[in-house]
Amino acid sequence: MVKILLIPFGQLFGLLTWIRRELYQRGILKRTRMNVHSIVVGNLNVGGSGKTPFSLWLATRLAEDRRTAILSRGYGRKTKGFLQVTAASTAEQVGDEPMEMRLALPEDVPNFVCESRVQGIAQIAHVAPDTQVVVLDDAYQHLALKADKYVLLCDYHNPFFRDFPMPAGRLREWPCAARYASCIVVTRCPADMSPSEALEWYTRLAKYGCPVFFATYINTDPVSFPVSGAELPSGPVMALSALANNRLFYDYARKYSISRHFMYRDHHVFTAKDAESWKQHIAVSGAAAILTTRKDAMRLQPWFKELPVPVFMTFTHPEFLFEQEDEFIRRVI
Repeated sequence: MVKILLIPFGQLFGLLTWIRRELYQRGILKRTRMNVHSIVVGNLNVGGSGKTPFSLWLATRLAEDRRTAILSRGYGRKTKGFLQVTAASTAEQVGDEPMEMRLALPEDVPNFVCESRVQGIAQIAHVAPDTQVVVLDDAYQHLALKADKYVLLCDYHNPFFRDFPMPAGRLREWPCAARYASCIVVTRCPADMSPSEALEWYTRLAKYGCPVFFATYINTDPVSFPVSGAELPSGPVMALSALANNRLFYDYARKYSISRHFMYRDHHVFTAKDAESWKQHIAVSGAAAILTTRKDAMRLQPWFKELPVPVFMTFTHPEFLFEQEDEFIRRVI
């Protein structure tokens, strides 16, 4: 009932975002094309569609034969402006996802944060002039930049074409904004997705006029953080996540002996009260470790000294289905 009442507000929000995009697309509002090849990875939904794992994979793949960098906004950070992310950075300084990227990226693939993607790319060209490609994480709605390629992610579990603009739904724009993508990647597909099911998805997405690709997301085995080679204890472990979709993490984590799953909103900044709750649970349950995501581990670091058990993290990475990877790379370069 509440959702029905919100539909008029969603219609208004969708209209305003459509007008904004059209003003940029028609050149009424200024767009800037940079000299460095730029690839935007984004989505239409609020919340996760697997953008960070995909951006990480794409930058690492392109770096095999091109000088590549990643640029993010740095959501949730307490700083402003252009910053390079280093091993000494903190989640407060640059955001949790850029910190996760720095941990996962090869040393020769730098990553940066900047609210303005235009200014960010200009700064990258200055500090790293040999950069050939910049992958922009979560920038589909950053229209002041006229990127070379746009990769739009569509979550298999929450497809944008079945949703509505906020606040009636979870969309940042009307689904018709997908027609400005260079390609669409359906993420988090079942690993055993059949060609017939893929064809059904392709038929549904074909109206947006761009190629459609399919990728499953693979969870890694837990590793200690900081990385030490230790293995996850066989006894009960406490799960912890602060994601757009905590359920997906729990579906993976429950293969282990989970004493309890502490769930928080996406990008939640952990507090002393949270840490006290964890310690109390560990004392009562006998949990031998904390299992979390690599992204959440970045924000857990200030509390490591207070935790009575080790922290283990897991993360996901995309794998293309139907041998589409090489074709996808050709489409974005």
